[in-house]
Amino acid sequence: VEVLVALMLLAVGVLGFSALQSYAVYSTTESLNRTQALTVMRGLAERIRVNGTTTAILTNYQNAMGAGQPIAPAERCRSSGGSATGCTAAQLAAVDVYDARATAWDSGIQLGMVACPGTVGIGQRQCLLAAWDKTTPSIAADNDACMTLEGVYRRQANCIVMEIY
Repeated sequence: VEVLVALMLLAVGVLGFSALQSYAVYSTTESLNRTQALTVMRGLAERIRVNGTTTAILTNYQNAMGAGQPIAPAERCRSSGGSATGCTAAQLAAVDVYDARATAWDSGIQLGMVACPGTVGIGQRQCLLAAWDKTTPSIAADNDACMTLEGVYRRQANCIVMEIY
């Protein structure tokens, strides 16, 4: 009987350890996703700042964002020598967004860009969103959205939001 009780206590200890190990693996994966998402978002934010943050340019980036698997733009407009000769703002936005989305997609991350809640007019800011797992990169009433319409993170959402302006 004593041996059975000792085995029972050992089994409970091993189950606790396996649950702790499972949580550690989940936390490591979540940390990796956040790091990769933040790296991609910072890169895209810098590209946007280089091209300008006027309303028209930010609209080009929003329009280029799209959803689902990224599709390469028909024309790869590139800058040479620090200037983008012959490239339109929409073409530059399409290339920048494609590069960022393709990098994120390879890591299981989706990107989105929408107007931040509570900001209007000249001071309106754009929210760059990165989401993974079942979370969508959106600000909506949907339960899978990253944030609510009021701009509050949803509980259990797997996403990061970065304001750009």
